[in-house]
Amino acid sequence: MYSVFKAVIPPTLRPYQKQVITEVYQHIRRGEKRILVVAATGAGKTLVSSQIVAHAEARGKRVLFVVHRDILVKQTAEKFRLFGVDCGFIKAGWQENRSARVQIASVQTMFSRDWWQQWNVDVVLLDECHLVAWSEMIKQMMETYHQRAIYIGLTATPWRTSKTQGMGDVFDSLVCAPMPQALIDSGFLVKPSYYGVNLPDLSRVRTDEDGEFNQSDLAIATDTPSQIAQIVEQWRRLAHGRRTIAFAVNVKHSKHICSAFNEADIPSAHVDGTTPIKEREKIYHSLVTGNILVLSSCQALTEGFDVPSVSAILLCRATQSKALNVQMIGRGLRLSPETEKNDCIVLDFVGNIRRHGFIEQKCGAQSSPRPGRLGGVSSHQI
Repeated sequence: MYSVFKAVIPPTLRPYQKQVITEVYQHIRRGEKRILVVAATGAGKTLVSSQIVAHAEARGKRVLFVVHRDILVKQTAEKFRLFGVDCGFIKAGWQENRSARVQIASVQTMFSRDWWQQWNVDVVLLDECHLVAWSEMIKQMMETYHQRAIYIGLTATPWRTSKTQGMGDVFDSLVCAPMPQALIDSGFLVKPSYYGVNLPDLSRVRTDEDGEFNQSDLAIATDTPSQIAQIVEQWRRLAHGRRTIAFAVNVKHSKHICSAFNEADIPSAHVDGTTPIKEREKIYHSLVTGNILVLSSCQALTEGFDVPSVSAILLCRATQSKALNVQMIGRGLRLSPETEKNDCIVLDFVGNIRRHGFIEQKCGAQSSPRPGRLGGVSSHQI
């Protein structure tokens, strides 16, 4: 159960965040109803969306904010509270308030609670829309239940491994925040320093139908004692003492990495998609306080993880997904004045940088023939 109270003073938005909001409203005034907002990890898209929600609520509009992971419900509600927004929740275990003009909904719970289908919603915001926009639930919402609503998609990574699904199939208009290099140059993100070390042989790793590496093959190639020993050795050489997160192929791989660091007297922990939220929060707090230095994970930290003091990223999972690669590296680029962090070390053990390039130049959607429009761009480019 969670309650939200009015805040007195909302956060001050950065100039580019205000510009993103202005451009979204320009599209709406032109009658455009499906708008994609691309903002790099660390650019503050949650603050941008919170301000849009606050504006809509103040005008008496009904807003549905859709998230795809349970942990994002609490984080979103906390941000909305900073802007004085009262929320209801479509989420198991959370207080339901159908009279609230703003509802935060978990995609999973929406399948079992259908009252939102008859709720006259004006604005729908889709968080991490590169993941949820093709779900059957969202498709039904757009085509059947709320055809007239304004849809605003939010993502840091407007790409999919699928060649048949593109952002231009769902959204008509595009608003881009500054790319990572511009944010670094302006002092809003720290600079990444990349190191490619001890790359394994991935020649026998197959690619699945969804365009991603076969995870079983990948585990065989990367979850070896020698490879894991190199992860610890290179961390000691290049990132010793830094708060670090490691991205693994699967749960077993992540636990092996965690164990190797602990055996080397480097305090470490593991989280995965099954780790209870309260336990995750305790582990995250231990990382913040420095009680652990390395947090190894599988499918748990690419969204909704916000520990700005992290200053080292270990890429131990190879991926064909540009979006996933950006999400992983982006976890370490946030500013941390408390720790005087000025850069982020990225140790790439699987060739992701060679495969996808530096994220400073890879985070915006490709340009289109007409500014602000997605028309004319093939789906696999968006």
